[in-house]
Amino acid sequence: MRRILPPGILVLSGALTALALPQTALWPLILVGLVPLLLVLDWKMPEAPALAGLLWGLGYFGCLLSWLFRFFRRYGELNPLLSLTLLAMLVAYLALFPALFSCAAARWQRQYPAASLVLLPCLWVSLEWVRGHFLSGFPWGASGYALTEFLPGIQIASITGIYGVSFLVILSNVLIAGWMRRLARAESIFRAGDSIAFVLVGAAVGWGWLQLRPGEANEAATRVAVVQANVPQDQKWNAALARSIVAKHERFTDQAAAAGATLVLWPESSSPFPIAVPVSAAGGEIHPNTEYRERLEFLARRLGISLLFGTVDYRKVKGQIRPVNAAALIHSDGSWGETYAKMHLVPFGEYVPLSGILGFVNRMVSGAIGDFVPGEKPVVVRVGPLRVGTVICYEMIFPELVRRFAESGATLLVNLTNDAWFGTSAGPYQHFQMVRIRAVENRRYVLRAANTGISAIVDPQGRVVASTRLMQEGILEGNIAPRQTKTFYTRHGDVFVILCAILAAAALAAHFTRFRGAGEGLAKHE
Repeated sequence: MRRILPPGILVLSGALTALALPQTALWPLILVGLVPLLLVLDWKMPEAPALAGLLWGLGYFGCLLSWLFRFFRRYGELNPLLSLTLLAMLVAYLALFPALFSCAAARWQRQYPAASLVLLPCLWVSLEWVRGHFLSGFPWGASGYALTEFLPGIQIASITGIYGVSFLVILSNVLIAGWMRRLARAESIFRAGDSIAFVLVGAAVGWGWLQLRPGEANEAATRVAVVQANVPQDQKWNAALARSIVAKHERFTDQAAAAGATLVLWPESSSPFPIAVPVSAAGGEIHPNTEYRERLEFLARRLGISLLFGTVDYRKVKGQIRPVNAAALIHSDGSWGETYAKMHLVPFGEYVPLSGILGFVNRMVSGAIGDFVPGEKPVVVRVGPLRVGTVICYEMIFPELVRRFAESGATLLVNLTNDAWFGTSAGPYQHFQMVRIRAVENRRYVLRAANTGISAIVDPQGRVVASTRLMQEGILEGNIAPRQTKTFYTRHGDVFVILCAILAAAALAAHFTRFRGAGEGLAKHE
């Protein structure tokens, strides 16, 4: 009897799986959320398996990213129908990856029932990696992030990156799906191959527990502070409020210095004033914004602090003067460190991709100065005993980009961001969750300054040492010790993903060879 694909169940199971991530953060759901899809893939149906994976993906990404509707409406100034259309297009694109996974998984579960226990997680993490790189990349919501609250389960990221955590998540789903399948057939639930999964999960979690043991600090700690001024997005670029915004940051900086901080952070785009002024766009000159720079230099000297802050700078690119989203440093003596220009820009937020074709599309930000251009290299600056690598906003979701700062010698990672765009939705919580994994991957403290929150200090094991709430103003203080040792992931990058991709590619090649051989045999028989 032909069984009918239950689209509602698949969409619902994907949506429930998304509840494993913030704001709900019901992380155990991620360990079983893929099981309904894996069981459905056993059914032999003409419309499956791609449709089954697509439906699951629509539920997962639709629930995960539903908060973007408000973003499109409020900051993109789009009508409800167009906002919903844009969200649906993004969700449909992302759902293609579970659909591709399902096409191979349906065959592997039947042809290689024992090997699929490892092959399916390998394929899943390979596709997550592709999703994080294809068309500029959008790795938001990778399955491994759901385990962030289960600290022993994420420590493996220092070797494998986030993709190793995703591997453990999918391995759990495949294992449980196998048990349910055998239970339905009245077979013995456990098989010899399951021991591989138990060994992998047990070894990863056990090693993770060991990594959580308190260690002794071998470096003197530096007192740091973060200013969270909580400037609403619709006020941030208001020229009439510009001086009061800077004054507000200065007032909190005074309080931070009085509490003993020697390094103070202001968030991304902390004030409407750039640190340079272009004379003209084409073939002109770039002059320092003297008044603003002198004001900040005086602040740093007066308080005896180093100030690291988000700003707009200008660079000459191909004969034209273009803005960059930048992080600038002023030392306690008033001198300037090297300015970092953000390397990975937000599509339709900081630039329009394929602008020659899509030039009619307005960027989704109001009050910005113009299409930004990306920086070319990571910048590490010295502040006392610390070597600081600063990552700006959206860059923090790209593990291979962040590791370049640690690889270049950063002993502290800093994230300057402005999540005011997301309001009090799940967006800021999901963004912050990825910050915690970057700390584990590189075994570095991460100091985060967010305009409206969540500002935080995250330790090298991913624990939140201190944090602020959303939509509050004030300062966050703490002590940071530099970390010198480079993790396997910092030194070697995505080696684990490469191994997974090789195994998945070999299985696909074997399948096509077998299919081709069967076709040739049938042709000869005829």
